[in-house]
Amino acid sequence: MLQQTTKTQHLLDMTHHVIDLSDLDNLDDNLNDILDFSSSSKNNLPPFEKAILINNAGSLGHLGPCMNITSLKELQTSLDFNITSSLWVSTRFVRSFSQQQQQQQQQTKTVVVNISSLCAIEPFKTMGVYCTGKAARDMFHTVLAKETTTTEEEEGNNIKVLNYAPGALETEMADELINCNVLDKDLHNFYVTSKKDKTAIMPQDSADLLLTVLMNDDFESGSHIDYWDLK
Repeated sequence: MLQQTTKTQHLLDMTHHVIDLSDLDNLDDNLNDILDFSSSSKNNLPPFEKAILINNAGSLGHLGPCMNITSLKELQTSLDFNITSSLWVSTRFVRSFSQQQQQQQQQTKTVVVNISSLCAIEPFKTMGVYCTGKAARDMFHTVLAKETTTTEEEEGNNIKVLNYAPGALETEMADELINCNVLDKDLHNFYVTSKKDKTAIMPQDSADLLLTVLMNDDFESGSHIDYWDLK
C-alpha cells in the first residue's frame, strides 16, 4: 500500500504516519500527532484550501451465522475497530479543521469520505458483523452531514460528507471470503465467479471514480453513492 501511494507523489509533498486504529487506548494520542502535524498554524504554513479524509480502515469480523458468534471479546474488538475508531477519526478530523478555520478566519474545504459498502444498506447472510459496522458508519456520517449542512441564509462551515461504496473489489479481503467455508453459498459463488471471470473491480478504477466525484464536488452531503451508480 505504501509503495502504491508513493507512486502518486509527483509534485506533492507527502509524509507517512502509521498508527494502529484498533488500539483505542492510544488512538487519541496517535491522532494528536497527525493532526498537529497537519495544522497549518502550528507549522507556519498557509491555510489549506482543502482537507480530505478517506476513512477506509476496516475488517470483516465474524463470518458465519450470527447465532454462531461465541466470543464476546472478539465481537467487541471487531466493533471497536470497525465502528468506534472510525467514528472517532472522522470526529477528530472535522473538529480539528473547524477549529483551524475559526482561528485563522479562513475557509478550508473539509471533506470526509466514509468508505461504505452495499452491506451498509442491504443485509447479507453470514456477514452480520460486517454489515452492522458498515451500516453504523453510514448512519453516523449521514448525521454528521446533517449537522454540518447549512442553508444559503446561514454562514457556511464548508464541510461535506460522502458515503462511497467502491463495489466488490479485487483485494485480499475478497480472497478471504473466497477461502471462507462458512460463507453463504450465493455470496461465495459470487466472489469465486468474480475472481475466475476477472469481473471484480480493480481498486484503482474505483479510486479514480471517487476522485472524479470529489473533484466535481456536485454530490449532496451525506449521500450514499455506489460505484455502479456512476457507471
